[in-house]
Amino acid sequence: MRHAKFTKPLTIALPPEIYDVLKEISDAGRISMAECVREILSKMVAPHLDGDENQSKSSDKREEKKDE
Repeated sequence: MRHAKFTKPLTIALPPEIYDVLKEISDAGRISMAECVREILSKMVAPHLDGDENQSKSSDKREEKKDE
């Protein structure tokens, strides 16, 4: 049985210009907008967490896609 990876939903409202840039970034990286936001937030939050194991694994996946 699969277990949910992300279990804390969050709804945010963005100004149109930020939404448009986020959409461009996610389209260019061929990832969802949610994944893009998770990556951005993980980079901002990571310095506040204990240990490197809390770094986002999604950024590793994005790097793999760039190498292809």
